[in-house]
Amino acid sequence: VEEDKRLKRKVDIENTFGRLAQQFMTKHVEANLRATTAREYQRILFGDDTSKWRARPVTSIKKRDVLDLMDAIDARGAKSAAALSLAYLRKFFNWCVEREIIESSPMDRIRLGRNLRSRERVLSEDELRVIWTAFASEAGLFGSLFQLLLLTGQRRNEVAGMRWDELRGLDTDQAIWEIPSERTKNRRTHLVP
Repeated sequence: VEEDKRLKRKVDIENTFGRLAQQFMTKHVEANLRATTAREYQRILFGDDTSKWRARPVTSIKKRDVLDLMDAIDARGAKSAAALSLAYLRKFFNWCVEREIIESSPMDRIRLGRNLRSRERVLSEDELRVIWTAFASEAGLFGSLFQLLLLTGQRRNEVAGMRWDELRGLDTDQAIWEIPSERTKNRRTHLVP
C-alpha cells in the first residue's frame, strides 16, 4: 500500500499540467502545426489563465476547474479567447487520454454558453474609399500590399508572398491567382479570381 502511494506521487509529479503541456507542444503542436498556431497554443497552455494548473497533476484537473477557467475568461469579455482556449485545451486533454495519462477528459461535454460572432462589421463604401485613397498615397510597396489585401480578402502573408508564377491569365478577363497549398492556412490550393 505504501509502495502504491509512493508510485502514485511519483506519477503525479511527472504528469503535471505544465510538464505534459510541454510534451504536447513538442510531440504534437510543433511537430504538426504551423508556427503561428504553435504560438497560440503556447499562449493558452502557458499563459496567465492556466498558470494555477502548471504544478498540478493533470489527473487533479476536473470539469469544475475548466468551467471556472472559462467563466473567468468570459467575464473579461474575451469571448474569442474563451472559444480558442476551449478548443486548444480540449485538444490537449484528448491527447492525454490517447496516451492513457488520464482516463477521461475534463473537457467532455463542455460547451460555451452562446454562439460567438466576431468580426460581424463590414466597412461601408465611403470607408472603403477613404482607406483605398490612404493606401494609394502610402510610399513604397506597403500601399500596394494593403490595396491587394483589400481587393483579394486574402491573408497578409499569402499576399506578401505572392509570386509571378502563381498568376494565370493576367492579360484576360479571367485572371486567377493560384495560392499553393504549402502557403495556405488550410493546406489546400486556393484559387483567387
